[in-house]
Amino acid sequence: VLIYGMFLAAAFVFCRAQELAPGLYKRLWHLGSLFFLTVGCLLIFLEKTPEKMTVTMVDVGQGDCFFIQLPDGENILVDGGSSDEKQMGTYILTPFLKSRGVRRLDGVFLSHMDTDHVNGVQEMMGSVFWNGKDGSRVPGSIAVEALFMPGNVSSGGGHETLMALAGAMGTKCYGLWAGQTVD
Repeated sequence: VLIYGMFLAAAFVFCRAQELAPGLYKRLWHLGSLFFLTVGCLLIFLEKTPEKMTVTMVDVGQGDCFFIQLPDGENILVDGGSSDEKQMGTYILTPFLKSRGVRRLDGVFLSHMDTDHVNGVQEMMGSVFWNGKDGSRVPGSIAVEALFMPGNVSSGGGHETLMALAGAMGTKCYGLWAGQTVD
């Protein structure tokens, strides 16, 4: 209602200004355009935090990916891979997170290390360094604060690459065992 009221008031002022003073009309038009452009940009780029917890199942093809947003601003990703989508981290996962205003994930939980659960996360974390010249975090990339993996992963798997990327990003890595809880 407020937005429609603003549009009606602006239309009325612009119509009356054109009748009364054509020079004033142009100035009002430019100021109004600048105002609406500024407000529109602010609404697009502000971080969006829900009032209640939301869980979104991200369509990644053959694989799993769940995004959880908490009212206190925490962002959690559970799995993030696909066996049939190529460059899933670049073309699906990262754009989805950015569309939600997410610049940082507080936790990424991996249920197991199969590629249909991990490869998008690995690609998303690796793209920070593919884009950076000196290995520093590129502005606009998604930071990962903590990475939670199964504690019973054997050596020689794809988790070693993921742990190396996490170490380079300064991401904390945790191994979880059955029955453990995370606050």
